[in-house]
Amino acid sequence: MSSTSTTAPVAPAPERADPRRTRRPWGPPAAAVAYLVLLVTLVVGGGRPEKPAAGLPDAGPVTGWGLPLARLLADGAAVATVGLLLAGAVLLANREGQLRGSAFLGVRLAGTAAAAWASAALVQTLLTLSDVFGQPPLEALSGSALHEFLTVLPQGRALVVQVALACLVAVLARFTTSVRGALLVLALAVGAVTPPLLTGHAAGAGNHMLAVSSLVVHVVAAVLWAGGLAALLWVWRRTTTGAPLVLAVPRYSRIAIWAAVAVGASGVVSAWLRLGSVEAVLSSQYGGLVLWKAAGFALLVAFGARMRLAVLPRLADSRDAFARLAAVEVLVMAGLVGLAVALARTPTPIPTDTAPATASLLRSILGFDPPPAPTPLRYLTEYQVDGFFLTFVILAGALYAVGVRTMHRRGDGWPVGRTVSWYAGLAVVLYCTCGGLAAYSHLLFSAHMMSHMVLSMVAPIFLVLGAPVTLALRTLPNGRTPEERGPRQALLAALHSRPVSFFTHPLVAGGIFVGSLFALYFTPLFGYLMGNHALGHTLMAAHFLAAGSLFFYVLVGIDPSPRKLPYLARIGVLFAAMPFHAFFSIAVMSTTSLLAADYYEELGDPYGRGLLDDQHLGGGLGWGLGEVPIAIVLIAVFVAWTRADEREARRTDRAADRASARGEEDELAAYNAWLRQMNERGKR
Repeated sequence: MSSTSTTAPVAPAPERADPRRTRRPWGPPAAAVAYLVLLVTLVVGGGRPEKPAAGLPDAGPVTGWGLPLARLLADGAAVATVGLLLAGAVLLANREGQLRGSAFLGVRLAGTAAAAWASAALVQTLLTLSDVFGQPPLEALSGSALHEFLTVLPQGRALVVQVALACLVAVLARFTTSVRGALLVLALAVGAVTPPLLTGHAAGAGNHMLAVSSLVVHVVAAVLWAGGLAALLWVWRRTTTGAPLVLAVPRYSRIAIWAAVAVGASGVVSAWLRLGSVEAVLSSQYGGLVLWKAAGFALLVAFGARMRLAVLPRLADSRDAFARLAAVEVLVMAGLVGLAVALARTPTPIPTDTAPATASLLRSILGFDPPPAPTPLRYLTEYQVDGFFLTFVILAGALYAVGVRTMHRRGDGWPVGRTVSWYAGLAVVLYCTCGGLAAYSHLLFSAHMMSHMVLSMVAPIFLVLGAPVTLALRTLPNGRTPEERGPRQALLAALHSRPVSFFTHPLVAGGIFVGSLFALYFTPLFGYLMGNHALGHTLMAAHFLAAGSLFFYVLVGIDPSPRKLPYLARIGVLFAAMPFHAFFSIAVMSTTSLLAADYYEELGDPYGRGLLDDQHLGGGLGWGLGEVPIAIVLIAVFVAWTRADEREARRTDRAADRASARGEEDELAAYNAWLRQMNERGKR
């Protein structure tokens, strides 16, 4: 978030293509560097294909060398797709929310890049099939292995999903003309990057959930960082005026800082989970490649610092300095992409498993070693980090702090109570998703239910009372030109959109809050999500938090809303919804069979509590905790109601003072006179 400028920037000059620069594309040199680094790293790092021993299946050299090349092409096309969409939707100036000039052309070109991405990912899928089953590509296609690969193995399903999503991005990008549409396509493209990341080295790490989440954060941030810079370099080569870059580069620079921090932090976590010790870093081929990757990252950080300190201040006068430094950065990034592909083909050091057999069995189900038997103290001291929610909490806390700092630097105040409420809500979210409740919620239904209730009925109240949307509206910048729809205008448009109006209807918000309980727990969906330890718990926690935030935003939200309920109606909606929540808890307490029976029976009651007894305990906790949000909401509504009455009284007093100063009779005085007149008539 940044403060709104008091004077609007000068509108950029019309763009004109530069044929001289168009004939000198940056793509081929970057592709050559990536391929060269990939080839050298495969040979030196131990990832090159080897002839198997006699009698073992052999996929052949076409698969051995073609698979990493296909992945490199797919990754490069994905970076180009995301970068062009980022430039069109966020970086480049728009005209009243519509794509124009380089933004429009960039989104169209992103469709072409997405088609190339889908094609390369399809080739990668076929070669991965050949590699998994140890058969040449044509033989693997002709047998039953294809059906098993696409329907049973996680690798196959993930690659098929990626191909489908890339095809969808290619189609939608050809018909997108607005910034809102480009943002949606950008989100879809970022989502298409993630499916293959859920398998591979991350799936075999000791802490599956943290390994997968840290890898997803790492790759998504890297794609945004590299893709955005490459897209800006493309803009430089196709235009003669520097105005588009003068507007786009400062915004990209802010995004790049956040992305670099995310890449560095998640990279350290991912590397440590796969290596486990400094000795493994220094002694293994995989560790050596990680060190080279870290050196490349440090070099990019140094380039970025030079860009901000030396190039950005004089960008309007000389865009060639930006282009030279950006071209070097893109080449380094291309080399790191090739290194990352080779790293995925390099075996990781396998630590010795000294855990008991029972713990190893549970780890194969959970994705991590189970904690000791629960005690009140261990609920406070144990932890199981979910990288997605850890990233969310850090990002949400940092952005809120930037917004508050912007308000204070501008001389405006921001209530301390809202700040305390926001960070209290984030602390509750962090504990439920990364603390003791998170550790035991995978094994005990009671802990899972406690986490669910707190995430959906306690944390959201604190978060909505923090008024993050109001803070964003006061600190987000307007458009950089008189014609551009900036972040603040985009947020306002979203608040007044039909989807927001629909979902903030009390019946809809209450229906999602209560109805999703029955749809989740009394259907096979609960068992499926519990068994998917990579994303299942994260998705459930995200749903609980989102559904609760929507419901309490309608009831106690301070932020602007298309529907403002009277205070008495808010209390009525609360008391209308909570009995259904209590009925759900009673239904759980009355069950005679296990929910998600296959999952919990496979765990085998590791703490000896009795699976059905623990399920009934979870229902009782849900019933008991239902009183907490009622009390908090009633207090919040009462305080807001009282303050609203006080504001109205002050407004009325000010109106009366103004009328008295002008010698006029204000509305309140006239109303009081009418009451006195009616009273006198009654006495007669």
